[in-house]
Amino acid sequence: MRALFVDHAFPGNLGGYAACLAEAGGWEVDFLAARAGAEPRGNRVRLHAVKAREEVAGAVHPATRDFSFQVKGGRRALQAARKICPTPPDVVVTGCGRFSAMLFGSVWTTPIVSYVHTFHEGVRLEPGDARQEGAAFAATFSNAGRLLHLLQSERAFTMSRYQVQMVPREFRHKIRLLPRPVDRGVFRADAPWPARIPRPPEGVPLVTFLPVEPWWAPGAGFDCFLRAFRMIDREFPGVWVAVAGPEETPERRARFREILERAGLDAGRFVLVSDEAREPLAGVLARSAVCVASSLANPPGDGFFGAMGCGGPVLIASDTPPLREFVRHGQNGLSFGWGMVRELAWGMRAVLGDPAGHSGLAGAAGRFVAAHLDTAVLAPRVADFFGRSLDLAPDDFREGQSLIEEV
Repeated sequence: MRALFVDHAFPGNLGGYAACLAEAGGWEVDFLAARAGAEPRGNRVRLHAVKAREEVAGAVHPATRDFSFQVKGGRRALQAARKICPTPPDVVVTGCGRFSAMLFGSVWTTPIVSYVHTFHEGVRLEPGDARQEGAAFAATFSNAGRLLHLLQSERAFTMSRYQVQMVPREFRHKIRLLPRPVDRGVFRADAPWPARIPRPPEGVPLVTFLPVEPWWAPGAGFDCFLRAFRMIDREFPGVWVAVAGPEETPERRARFREILERAGLDAGRFVLVSDEAREPLAGVLARSAVCVASSLANPPGDGFFGAMGCGGPVLIASDTPPLREFVRHGQNGLSFGWGMVRELAWGMRAVLGDPAGHSGLAGAAGRFVAAHLDTAVLAPRVADFFGRSLDLAPDDFREGQSLIEEV
């Protein structure tokens, strides 16, 4: 059996599923990506990156060199796919980004299985807020594209029950809930600090902000985080902050410093780390005392689950779907209401003031990932899903049920 994964980035949203399928055995797995922030571990997945990039967040990755292809659009994506697979693969797995299921469904009769990342709820508008009006239009346009994607797919899967509930009912028979795998060989407590990112002095706590959207986006919650951090900055002087997001550029760095200066914060204690490069991100998470995750509706990525899996930092997550599917306040982390600055400040103050007293939360999160989300644990389930991709019954989900309660 042979599977071709196609997405905008590796590992991106699909890298963990590709690794599970390869580890399960009986499958040849190829991955076509527009860019790569890491290389597959153990050569289990054959990566065909299509846009060379020498450095990611200051760390050089062998997988980002000497690529065979450069793809700048759908037509060339198909050319690359045909070169990788002279004969059609048994299944094509696509994300909902630039490489649409429609492209591959138009030339191959191979079953198309798509990953459903985000269906947006209606955006609440404030009168005269042009930015929110633009966000509402973008959400509507994005949903329309995802519906077209589902129309062309035989099956679909998502990591979040909330996302299943957002999909129109006429499409739910196609969707299966498949938890997002975590590579605990990368996200571990002893992951080394990335060489080219400034490191906090020994003994100085590190707080990492993990927005699901880019940190500058209105829905990222960065403003709430900065306001909360200002409230505790005098109590814990010298604390460093790492902010995860898209790859750093001079323009983003300048904008980052401008925001910090406007907030009255010392930019010298803030660092940016790419959330596309797993190894540097894993090193930052392992050094963190607290990780703050924030999202209005988008499913979390590797940073969120890596923070849970390494068992080191205490995770403080906004009490919003789908983050609440994975974090239970007082059980494996802490929660705060979306936009509630004082609640977030209280959570950070509590953990930084008593790290030992909250270490049990981090341990519980790590045990949950080890038992239910580890790549080796999920490999049989992922292989079963793709092996029976045309015969699966609709997912029997119950509204409001969380992944934690399910497993």
